[in-house]
Amino acid sequence: MLETIPGKIVGSSADTVRLRQFVENAAVASDPVTLFGEPGTGKQLAAKLIHEASPREEAPFLMIDCSLYYERELKRELFGYRTAGENGKACKKGLFEFARKGTCYLSHIEELSPGIQAELLNFLQDGRFCRLGDKKQRTSEVRLVVSSEKNLGGFVEAGLFNRELYTQLSGLNVYLPPLRDRKEDIPALIDFFTQVKGVQGVAKSCVIVPEALEALESYPWPSNADDLRKELERLSGCGLQKIEPEHLTTEIASYWMGQRGDSEVREVLEELDAYIREFRVMSRLASSFGELLGMDDNPYHANVSGDRDIFKELE
Repeated sequence: MLETIPGKIVGSSADTVRLRQFVENAAVASDPVTLFGEPGTGKQLAAKLIHEASPREEAPFLMIDCSLYYERELKRELFGYRTAGENGKACKKGLFEFARKGTCYLSHIEELSPGIQAELLNFLQDGRFCRLGDKKQRTSEVRLVVSSEKNLGGFVEAGLFNRELYTQLSGLNVYLPPLRDRKEDIPALIDFFTQVKGVQGVAKSCVIVPEALEALESYPWPSNADDLRKELERLSGCGLQKIEPEHLTTEIASYWMGQRGDSEVREVLEELDAYIREFRVMSRLASSFGELLGMDDNPYHANVSGDRDIFKELE
């Protein structure tokens, strides 16, 4: 059960309860899992919990951010490679071999090139793949959990994502709602970050007055729980025993005052927040199209756990 797993999903809202049930159901299945949601909504945590509650829990759990790699580099990381060296052929395993009976979590799945999408589809259909530069077929029983911050269905309709692959990945899928849609979970998250996770410097006896808590609950949290944790860490540096609204960042306090005050001010703030969210979405889409046109400047970054370095924690 999830209650026995460290880092469990925190909260009692209807959305959180549904997510907790989804993780339990997905853990006993073997099909690929797709997680949708904004940054900071807990996609990585959900992927870990699915693995830890599954029969694969003793096998490796590996993660990779698909947005950090060019096509050839990502192929090497996923499938491994074979190259000609001074002493003959040098072979390296990829994630699918390292986590042969475990779980592999691929974030930003929409960033996959058409070529890798086709190879991934073939792998999901028959469990076979070839290392880059090698024609020998290999097998793996690794389970895939993938995630996206985008509307993947829209990518399919636009011809940017393989429809068959989308179907293969969509057997088990769930949307992780943003924190602004489950405000009733905020007090539990505050308690979790301060009491359980032990946010550095936050005194366990520190009291958040009702007005400050109301302000925290009213804020839309663009990066969701990540933003909330960072705000608590900032407050921890103040050494406060009692947190008042004036101790919060100007952005949070101003938003709260606007929500409580004049209806016209509140309407302007809500409209501004909607524009900000739309700008973020359009920026990400522009970035994706830029990568398709070969304009991506993301640096190469590689991490592997098990026989290699532990993968960088995502989101």
